[in-house]
Amino acid sequence: MFNVLVYISIFSVVIPLSCCVIKFSALNKELRALFLYIIISFLAEIVSLILQQNQITNYIVQNLFTMFECTLITYIFLNRFDSNKSKLLIKIFYFIFVLIALIIFGFMKGINGSDNLVSTYESCFFILLAWAYFYKLMTEKNISKLNQFYFAWINSAILIYFSMAFISFLFNKFIGQLEMSLYAIVYAPHLITSIAYNILFGLGVWKIKLKS
Repeated sequence: MFNVLVYISIFSVVIPLSCCVIKFSALNKELRALFLYIIISFLAEIVSLILQQNQITNYIVQNLFTMFECTLITYIFLNRFDSNKSKLLIKIFYFIFVLIALIIFGFMKGINGSDNLVSTYESCFFILLAWAYFYKLMTEKNISKLNQFYFAWINSAILIYFSMAFISFLFNKFIGQLEMSLYAIVYAPHLITSIAYNILFGLGVWKIKLKS
């Protein structure tokens, strides 16, 4: 059952991927960045699965993906905030992420080393950004129907996924030492959240109107 959930989680990315292909002509620059992120995410999942099945460590794939992930999602948020102050704060937090990643991957553990710190910081960064964006929407009151606004769905996906990811990364060493039966129970919520992440992305992209 756990293996089935793993495969559903991996291939659930087909949902937002298909939506992006269908709605490609309507995608703005941040959604094209999201499309690229989804493609990279899918490829990283497939490569990680192949390496895992061949009993080869996949830390290098995970670490490189984290770098791409943070860069692309940061770019998306930079295009969603208007004030120069907000953009500057986002750039500062991203610079700190790059600095931590360079120290961990470049000098301490190497790009093929196990890491929790970079991923945990990334999760905190995006949780803060997602809440900040919802606060922006609530205070500006420019959106009459929030459930019809495409980026509300995408922002919800980011908030939910990285909130769960924060917990997973924080206790990664503990979870990794569990017996397989317990590991499956503890890790299942992360896989379910990953599926919800892709579904919400798909819903967000689907809300975009095609250009006539």
